[in-house]
Amino acid sequence: MNFETVQLAIENGVGTITLNRPEKRNALSFQLIDEVLRALDEIEKSDAQVAIITGAGKAFCAGMDLEELKTLTGKSHAQNVED
Repeated sequence: MNFETVQLAIENGVGTITLNRPEKRNALSFQLIDEVLRALDEIEKSDAQVAIITGAGKAFCAGMDLEELKTLTGKSHAQNVED
């Protein structure tokens, strides 16, 4: 499975997900969240018994990407709930 914002490795019973947005200190975007969930599904389908989540670059995760949060301001409550 191809990912743009995470890297997935499954070896010797260990699944490793690396958040891969080091230029943003691995801040959470909607795409990154979706890809982490898909990577966790892949680990669950594999023979891995352990899952490790780590981050590329200087930080594990800076929290939510503020640029992504700005996109929510123009939406209705129902649209935000749907997202």
